[in-house]
Amino acid sequence: MKLMTVATMLLVSSLGVSAKEMSSSAVISEAKAGRGGARIAAIDFESGGDVSAFQMRLILPADAKRVDLSRCLKDLPAEFTGVCNANGNKVAVTVYSPSNKAAPAGILSVGKVTFVSAASGQIAVDKLFASKRSAETAQVSAAKVESID
Repeated sequence: MKLMTVATMLLVSSLGVSAKEMSSSAVISEAKAGRGGARIAAIDFESGGDVSAFQMRLILPADAKRVDLSRCLKDLPAEFTGVCNANGNKVAVTVYSPSNKAAPAGILSVGKVTFVSAASGQIAVDKLFASKRSAETAQVSAAKVESID
């Protein structure tokens, strides 16, 4: 099956960050299959260097079926762990460091979620929470959707 790739990036940026602090964001890249509706969503977290745990909820298109979470956390570095759960078209992703290590500044690859959908709707991130090593909550904004062809 030949894949027709359409990348969609959802950026969720931090608010209230001083000039000395770097912000963090969730990045979801989506590739759609040309036939059958198979889709892949790659999950990354862009760390400002001070976040040791984060949670997000992805909203897949309403008709999403066969949601496969077997690779949801596959790309995490060894010092991080987590859990992914699906309920209908919603996928909850929780990632944390058992040793309270902060993710280094830059891109932290999390994993991939695959599903089947005939709908043309985009994936959305409707909730994102992050905490620092000090247990302070990192403030985040609503998701911003950006399409790249």
